[in-house]
Amino acid sequence: MGFRRLAGPPGVDRSAARPSYAGVDNVAIQPIRLFGDPVLRTPAAPVTDFDKELRRLVEDLTDTMLEAPGAGLAAPQIGVGLRVFTWYVDGQ
Repeated sequence: MGFRRLAGPPGVDRSAARPSYAGVDNVAIQPIRLFGDPVLRTPAAPVTDFDKELRRLVEDLTDTMLEAPGAGLAAPQIGVGLRVFTWYVDGQ
């Protein structure tokens, strides 16, 4: 399954809206899971390790959310069963 590029919210500069983490490159836009996908019905696990992989996940979530376009996105929506989400409030 390939990644898709969609227009983000009007007037949003993705480079300014997305956090930057040292050493984390090649962020990918992930496909968003649709209603009926088993990962969306499975309880997500709490986050226990706050490491480079989590920072990468948050960047992927943020980029995917901004490209969708959307106001928020949770990790299970991109197939990751962790209690992680990101959101965008105009200018914040």
